[in-house]
Amino acid sequence: MSVSLLEGLAGKWLAYNDELIRIADPRHRADDFVTSGSVVYEVIRLRAGVPLFWREHLERMNKSLVSAGIAADREAACELTKKMTTVTRCLLSAETVDAENEATGVGLSGNLRLSCTVGLQCAFLSRRYDPTPEQRENGVPVGLLQWEREDPQVKTLRADYVAAVGAKLGQPGPFGNYFELLLADHAGRLTEGSRANLFFLKEGRIYSAPEDRVLQGITRRYVLGSIEQIFGGLVSEALPVEEVVDLERGLPLIEGAFITGSPIDVLPIRAIESVLLPEPIPEQIHALQAAYNRQLDEYVAANKEFWRI
Repeated sequence: MSVSLLEGLAGKWLAYNDELIRIADPRHRADDFVTSGSVVYEVIRLRAGVPLFWREHLERMNKSLVSAGIAADREAACELTKKMTTVTRCLLSAETVDAENEATGVGLSGNLRLSCTVGLQCAFLSRRYDPTPEQRENGVPVGLLQWEREDPQVKTLRADYVAAVGAKLGQPGPFGNYFELLLADHAGRLTEGSRANLFFLKEGRIYSAPEDRVLQGITRRYVLGSIEQIFGGLVSEALPVEEVVDLERGLPLIEGAFITGSPIDVLPIRAIESVLLPEPIPEQIHALQAAYNRQLDEYVAANKEFWRI
């Protein structure tokens, strides 16, 4: 099975290896960016034109490139991501000029995606997986998928995994389309989302799967500090489905839940499959959102000069 490096493509420009091209350029077809090999990727949130936590994303990408066999060693991986930094600045410059000319704001916020396979690196704007303001406030519906990642520490795309997630997300849920899927392992324990880290609020404590069971998300890293301040720490445990929701009776067994990730920040969960979680969203979760947003504002202020167009 093959996967595309251009999943969720948006905007008008594409940084392709050392070249910057318009998406509409007829010399390049979508099939040129399809591969059956390993694909390592990062999705980075843009805020006021600044890619958030850029160095942390590249550091994780360097590790994934070596683990996936795309780069021979760390030195080769760093050389690849160094080039991607240069072309990404050109990409954001071109998107910003187009946005200012059209007064649409495209490219100034949203998501930036980096994709890399052997001999091919891409950077482009991506609007996929971007929650609405209402979803950020009131939460999103999520489904369940039994799937256990072989190596959750490596951020790579597998064709069978992409197909399984896509098939489930394509099914209508009881509260509209599922925004995300929660992954259950062979024992029925919920570890993470298909594209996000996962947290539960139960009996006044925050639960999340142990670090070695999940992708160590960059947003997760920053949110953990706020969890320490607000809740006194994290309970490192993957809760089984039956301790989270009673699917047969349609009852929630937790006070709340949320997912975290670079494209979505801290995002409350409104429903799991057919079970609505308690409303309104707990104030502690909104407090975590506010604390994380303050960290984003501080990061933008400290890094805007480097990304200034």
